[in-house]
Amino acid sequence: LIVAGALSVKNMQKTWEKLFSGWEKKNLPNFKNNNSIPSLNNNKIRLINKPEYSQTTILLGHECIDELHRDKVPLAVANYILGGGNFSSRLMAEIRTATGQTYAINSQLSCLKYYGIFTISTSTQNHQLKSVLTSIIHVYRKFVETGPTENEIEKAKQFASGNMAFELEGLNSVVEKLLWLRFFRRDNSYLEQYESIIFPVSSDQILNALHNQFKSDNFVIIAVGKRNKIQSQLGSFGKIAYYSSHESP
Repeated sequence: LIVAGALSVKNMQKTWEKLFSGWEKKNLPNFKNNNSIPSLNNNKIRLINKPEYSQTTILLGHECIDELHRDKVPLAVANYILGGGNFSSRLMAEIRTATGQTYAINSQLSCLKYYGIFTISTSTQNHQLKSVLTSIIHVYRKFVETGPTENEIEKAKQFASGNMAFELEGLNSVVEKLLWLRFFRRDNSYLEQYESIIFPVSSDQILNALHNQFKSDNFVIIAVGKRNKIQSQLGSFGKIAYYSSHESP
């Protein structure tokens, strides 16, 4: 529990003691990580039918590592280069700028306590769905195989370092960051030493992390759009499970 604002510790302590005084301590079973996100043996395709849509929204991804994994920092740098860096990213340059097939595309590395998820998301015209998916997978595989350039790595490190300052702007942001530190049992010095954590990361470490964690042969692919316009294109990537806009996938 993290509380911040115009209050005294003494008065706030009285408040939370009153709020939680009725809680009884219980012995809870230890959580065991049973690899709750299994590896994909084939593409898992989900089509959510939205017949009123003129475009298709796409989300594809695969399982990934937890926050405390040794590959997390190199992968975070790599993700910025691949799709997290807005207009400077590989995906943006090769799919938006070069072909004009989408207005925006990004990737995200979401690392939790015991597992993580890597995703790429975008939207495109219905008739371009197959072409866009093919291009995304091509950019992904090429990047994983060859890795980033030294110039891309330097720009990514500079962004990560500068972005940390923005993540601490405002009281809400500070509270969220403190909660994040406590959740992963990290000391406050992690933020103070962030540059010394990011900048030593080498191109070899990034390439090794990509080869270890991003060489997925298969993906979960979710498409939200007009079924009769996109199902044949989507079907070329694997067996489709269908859902209407009123059903949960």
